[in-house]
Amino acid sequence: MLEFDQAVSKLNRDHANLRKNAIQRRSTQRQLERNRKSRLLEQRRQRDKLLLQEKRQLWCQRYMEDWEHGLNIVDLYGIPGSENKEKFSTLAPLKAVSVWGDGDRITLPVSLLSELTERELLTSGGGKQQPLSFRIGILNAELQSSLSHQPKSILFTPDLVRASEAAIPTLSKEDDNDSGYKNTKMDTDENEGDKTDSSLYLHELNHRYRSYTYGTVLEFTAEEGCIGIPATIAKTLLQQRIDGAKLDSTFTRDPAQASLAKQQQKKDSNELIDMATEPSSSSNNETERIPGHIAYEAFPIPCLPLTIQLATPPRGTACILRPLSPNTFHRIPNVKISLEQSIIQTRATLNVGQEIDCWYRGHCEKLLVDKVTPEDFRVVGCVDTDITVEFSSSNLSED
Repeated sequence: MLEFDQAVSKLNRDHANLRKNAIQRRSTQRQLERNRKSRLLEQRRQRDKLLLQEKRQLWCQRYMEDWEHGLNIVDLYGIPGSENKEKFSTLAPLKAVSVWGDGDRITLPVSLLSELTERELLTSGGGKQQPLSFRIGILNAELQSSLSHQPKSILFTPDLVRASEAAIPTLSKEDDNDSGYKNTKMDTDENEGDKTDSSLYLHELNHRYRSYTYGTVLEFTAEEGCIGIPATIAKTLLQQRIDGAKLDSTFTRDPAQASLAKQQQKKDSNELIDMATEPSSSSNNETERIPGHIAYEAFPIPCLPLTIQLATPPRGTACILRPLSPNTFHRIPNVKISLEQSIIQTRATLNVGQEIDCWYRGHCEKLLVDKVTPEDFRVVGCVDTDITVEFSSSNLSED
């Protein structure tokens, strides 16, 4: 009897231990299952977050490409070995050199002429016989560094990112094969007559570039790796800075004078200091100021390298000009003929914020471009088109 009671007691203890172990195993399994589901849910959230970021970045890229398409932007000077020259990250820098000339006409290397010929880009404007026009700019150093390491990544401004978040707030089943991007510029109903505001696109350009402007080509005579810019282009690049930061400038030095300076340094170091601090114009006075020829020490140019992109601004229909010397400008007897001839001979584009020249009997009057129409890109073409010109009355004399 005693042995039977002991066996029953042992059996009960064993059953209790088995139940306890079973409960612990079930609890452990439930905890492991919860942990597994939690990890899967967190992984799904992270995946959806990355996918949403990619879709929003794709939206930003397509938004910029949409507006760039309006200017027919084509990147030039691709890095050797690059798989695709059409990417923004493949731009190579060009050294700025000062050249004589009025207006917006630059000089480029002959290698660029070969590239334009090979890519059948010599006729700009989609076969409308528009002159070759270019966007000339100084890339943002932070953006340029990012692109050099991650060619497929483009830094966007917070404003454009917020626009993408508004366009793609969350993921949906329809977003699996679509970024959710809608071509807001091209899909606008033409009957309504309204277009999407381009301020966001222009703001993005101000982020990509420290400064930029537009110009046309005078000739392909610049040295390889260099770009010749006239005084108007140089002044615009040095002054057009959105955040107010000053861009460093330099002068194009004459190699012959540099050699003489080295010889002078051995004789008198004090005279060398004077020559280095004060630009000499003796070489410019001895030669004719032929457009396209190098203008040694004639005017300051940006120290930073420039990049160029082929562009086709829309033909202008109207513009507002502001005379910088109204008291003398309004005395020109026939402004229309003088201004028309000056623009035809020196320019192919009109850029907001850029100065243009109006010549009359050897006297030059400066005018500032306050507004152009169409105003989407703040630049228009002024060749083979009729432009209605208005003058800002704020600075003009009433008499």
